[in-house]
Amino acid sequence: MKASYLLKRNIRTLLSARGQTAHDLAVWCRKTDPWVSKILSDKPPPPGEKERGIPLKYLDRIADFFGIATYQLFQPGISPLTERRGGKDRRGGRDRRISGRQQEIVATPIRALTLTADDEAMLAELHALSYEQYQHVKAWIAVARFGPHSERNRTPPDAPLLAAPPPSRQAPRTRAVRPQTPRAAKRMEP
Repeated sequence: MKASYLLKRNIRTLLSARGQTAHDLAVWCRKTDPWVSKILSDKPPPPGEKERGIPLKYLDRIADFFGIATYQLFQPGISPLTERRGGKDRRGGRDRRISGRQQEIVATPIRALTLTADDEAMLAELHALSYEQYQHVKAWIAVARFGPHSERNRTPPDAPLLAAPPPSRQAPRTRAVRPQTPRAAKRMEP
């Protein structure tokens, strides 16, 4: 049995056993849904195209998603179609390799916030601003948060640039003369 077929079947079985979707796996791997579905599909690739397997760098991430070791993704028996035992020898009940730990995608603080209608209207207005207007509003928000004399808020973005102060007059530089050692003085004498 090919390892790629076994891996695909085991991933599909683990997803269904945990009640998770390919989308959850794609989010965990920081990839798109089509990437995962193309990897997990059983259809043969079109003529002239190689079969797309799972890149090795994602195997650890997939195993972490399921809470198992990476080598267990390739073990037969997770999927009933890849079980080598038959009849009475076949295991009954749940597979021991399916972790009971449920993975949850942690909600970011932004998703956890509830927005009022006024907040949504304000966000819509901010999205409608041009880049220059947005930078101006952003500068005023920074002034409100950090104070007008903070390091971040020296000048607002629309303030005219000030000319540099005139350079101070310095004394002309003189060339340094190296003191001569007695040995060098003897060489210089005719």
